[in-house]
Amino acid sequence: VILYELTTGHVPFGGESVPEVIASILRNIPDAPSVHVPDYPAALEKAILRCLKTDREQRFANVAELAHAIAPLADVRDRVSVEMIGRVLGVTIVDGPEPPTSVDAAGPTHRPPAARTAAL
Repeated sequence: VILYELTTGHVPFGGESVPEVIASILRNIPDAPSVHVPDYPAALEKAILRCLKTDREQRFANVAELAHAIAPLADVRDRVSVEMIGRVLGVTIVDGPEPPTSVDAAGPTHRPPAARTAAL
């Protein structure tokens, strides 16, 4: 819901109260983000709509799967984060293209201490 709102400026489910929002979630399929943003990236739209499925079996199993799905939209240097997310969660995503395992030569050579710790 947050990613949808951040990238479209709209909420996927409407309502004036919590019960109305819950009813909207249960009864309505949200508009595709491209309804609000015409040149919205198809891969991001597909991922966000999958996140919003009411059937949890149709959603991503974990944030690593979501990160893997939207990795092609990221700068090459940022795709290393996808692998780190998987390592932290102890999962391996094997479908689709693999994200790079290291930063290319043009990438930064220094990471702040928090980033180094997270990579361990």
